[in-house]
Amino acid sequence: MPRWLRLLLLLSLCAIPARSAGPADFAGTWVLRANDGRPADTSEVYTFELDRTWFRVVMRIDDSLGKRTTDFSGALDGKPHHLTVADTPATFTGKWEPDGSLTWETRREAFGMVLDNRRTMHLSPDGKTLIARRTRISPDPEETWTETWERPAAARSGFNGTWRLENTEPGWGEVYTIQHDDTFLRVIQRIEGGTQQGVLGTRTLDVSGAIDGAPHRQTVQGFPCTFIAKWDGPHTLIWETRRELPDGFLHYRRIMRLSDDGQTILAERTQLGTNPPDIRREVWRRVP
Repeated sequence: MPRWLRLLLLLSLCAIPARSAGPADFAGTWVLRANDGRPADTSEVYTFELDRTWFRVVMRIDDSLGKRTTDFSGALDGKPHHLTVADTPATFTGKWEPDGSLTWETRREAFGMVLDNRRTMHLSPDGKTLIARRTRISPDPEETWTETWERPAAARSGFNGTWRLENTEPGWGEVYTIQHDDTFLRVIQRIEGGTQQGVLGTRTLDVSGAIDGAPHRQTVQGFPCTFIAKWDGPHTLIWETRRELPDGFLHYRRIMRLSDDGQTILAERTQLGTNPPDIRREVWRRVP
């Protein structure tokens, strides 16, 4: 082969662009980690299903408008596709950009207004982070900000189930039912006996929220409550409740560590707002 031809082939190979992100790289679940100054108590988890021509996104959102799940889908052809989402008219538009990024827009009627958001998402080289440029087109005024999305941590499910507190105090008992995945936690607390802020007898407290370290407001037994949860490694779950009761605040933080065999939780419960804070060590056993 002539020398000039070998040189031409070499230059052609060097000019081949790097592979742009494809559908498989975007597919899966993504958790909003940072959003450029937006409200800190906003939690969003998106799950993408897509190929080169079609896209579906299931969005789990918890913000000032409440908790909701919406499901949009349509062809990635840059054209509006009409559908019904949560019993309201909606439109989805999506397309691939020349640089391999993904642009999609959702528009629907909800809460007495039109919610219209456009997102352009760029995938990081390692495939673990999405950098998104989101524009809120409606309601007015139009606003644009940057978001960082990450894949959730490896699956954690060891806390799921029913747990009973080991306690030698007579007339007192607690049973927790825990439901969770990597990003969301619900705890149903059944408490028997004792006194809490003048409340006696058996009671059930049901709290839930995203596992993102942010406060999530809700109502528990008719009173305002703030719930916070976060992971501290694969086997430690930290969660906090702050209830507003007629006699004042009742504020607890719990650090729960799962045993290697998954049958025992070693917990540290701290009652905040007391001086000094009241700290108790607890042992919880899994209920068969």
